[in-house]
Amino acid sequence: MAMFISSLGQVIIGLAFAFWKGWKLTLVMLAVTPLLGIFGAVFQRLIASRTAKGLKLEVKVNEVASETLSGIKTVYSFVGEALLSQKHSQLLKRTIDNNICKAHFQALSLAFIFFIIYGIYAFGFLLWWSFNS
Repeated sequence: MAMFISSLGQVIIGLAFAFWKGWKLTLVMLAVTPLLGIFGAVFQRLIASRTAKGLKLEVKVNEVASETLSGIKTVYSFVGEALLSQKHSQLLKRTIDNNICKAHFQALSLAFIFFIIYGIYAFGFLLWWSFNS
């Protein structure tokens, strides 16, 4: 709760200062700012779905490993090591692929957000320069 109040105070004070220094430029930059929210929400949803899928896959991998280790005498007596090892490897590969995909989504979201932020800065600078020249 303390971080929320601190962040809200920073936003309010920052906007007040920005409007005091140059209200036209502040309005233009605020008009472009919702893109951050849109991209953030879309990528957050993608990352959350990949995280949930990854947790389910990790549970399956752990189930196979724990069942194999708890019944190692049975597995050994029926010569099932290769089968269970292959099953574990396939589940582990799916988990790794999912986590790599999640990492790509995280990297793309960060890239888009920084692209938008620096685009807003460049747009604001161009407007400020055109107003002052």
